[in-house]
Amino acid sequence: MAREGRLALLLLVKLLTAAVYSGSELLGTVASILSGSVWGDHCSPISDTTILSSAASGCDHVQHVRTQLPYALFAALLAVVLGSLPVGYGVYPAWVGLLLGFGAVVLSVRVLGRPVQT
Repeated sequence: MAREGRLALLLLVKLLTAAVYSGSELLGTVASILSGSVWGDHCSPISDTTILSSAASGCDHVQHVRTQLPYALFAALLAVVLGSLPVGYGVYPAWVGLLLGFGAVVLSVRVLGRPVQT
């Protein structure tokens, strides 16, 4: 089964489960499923987009995965800690999570980022 078919099937199953058990958390469920699938596609060394981007950039495939993984893990950590968990448990509304996430990304680029050498 193609990746899109698995995603559609899992999305349907999870949406039905969320509708039965939580009622109003459908938006968060859809967001979590889609962001997790995009993250998995980005981090997987056997993903077609990962293979094509390493081939198009002319770098070694394994090296490309190794250089992309820290960025993806850091972004996922920020998303879970500042967005998914607190919003899911009702600590603050979703818009506060978005603002905190945006601020954390800007701050991390300012603190951890380095200029590109030409």
